[in-house]
Amino acid sequence: MKNNINNEKVLLQFSGGKDSTACFLFLKQNNINFEAIHFTHSYAYDIPLQMTKKICSKYEVKLTIINIKKEIENLFLNNFNKRPCRYCKSIMDSKTVEYAIQNKINLICVGDTKDDSMLINRLKAENQESFEFSKYFNQGVSLPENISVYRPMINTTSSEILDFVYRNIPDFSRVNDTGDKYFEYSREGCPLQFKDLGAFFSKELMAKLKKYNLLCSEFAKKNDIKASIHLPSEFIVTIPKGYENMCREYLISHGCNLTYENPISTSFQNFTITISLIETMNTPEIIKEATERFIERLGYKISTYKIIDNFGFINGDNFILTLHTMFAQTLVLSLSTKDEIKSNFLDNIIIEIFHTSHYELS
Repeated sequence: MKNNINNEKVLLQFSGGKDSTACFLFLKQNNINFEAIHFTHSYAYDIPLQMTKKICSKYEVKLTIINIKKEIENLFLNNFNKRPCRYCKSIMDSKTVEYAIQNKINLICVGDTKDDSMLINRLKAENQESFEFSKYFNQGVSLPENISVYRPMINTTSSEILDFVYRNIPDFSRVNDTGDKYFEYSREGCPLQFKDLGAFFSKELMAKLKKYNLLCSEFAKKNDIKASIHLPSEFIVTIPKGYENMCREYLISHGCNLTYENPISTSFQNFTITISLIETMNTPEIIKEATERFIERLGYKISTYKIIDNFGFINGDNFILTLHTMFAQTLVLSLSTKDEIKSNFLDNIIIEIFHTSHYELS
């Protein structure tokens, strides 16, 4: 593993968000030789591309822009009903590795931070000696022997990163969406991530996700918050909570046809959860993916997962989760763990993964 990068050429995955911008500034301020690669498509927000071009131009850093619209549509318009970010990231990471190989670059820099507990758990599971320099890139992408990943921000929190970026670039602009991890921290994302788990993409839905979430971001900026809408469920998430109906009214006033009204979220403390599922989640495959995601967001690693008919259980070193689908659109999860799970954290995860506040605990 090469931990000395003074003589290395580095390829920065530059999304234009705060984390990769912090990496950009860090590399520049430490006189590290690097160039940047950025991925875009027609369903993406405009701000990240604008910031990427502006920053690279200002600091005279070579920028390669790759449009992945074709790859996105080939994947997402072919009966795809999973979480898009993981698969889109694999596309971008694979192309980053291809570019690094073609240009004889041995070090890929990414903006992962200390707050990404899921990534850190994966790095631990991979038995990586160093989180800053590692051979782990993506669950679906393998690295050649001569290429490593550099994470200079892995010991830095998102709030520290944001302060660092604004100190150096006072006019830095962000997308005010909720990102893919709503309540612990959020990172700039893509409107396509707000498709409901289990729903299928179409060009119409993809365009609608961009249009509606641009309006959510517009509303959020005016109120100094974050906001996003999931489709087709029309479930709205705001950070902090409490702006959901205002955001909904803003969307309607700007021509969006919405029929769903967000319920008020309530927190509980116990560990048997009865969840009213949204329509798109009512299949064994999607329930399995959602519950695996639920366990991962709680910070646990799955050892065993078994489902027989409508009953199943998930085991790990520190927990047992049993699940039962009592009837259509209802999922019951019973969690047994030695750890204390705060009620607001549990509430946030249920909203994040199942896109509903319609649940009860007992």
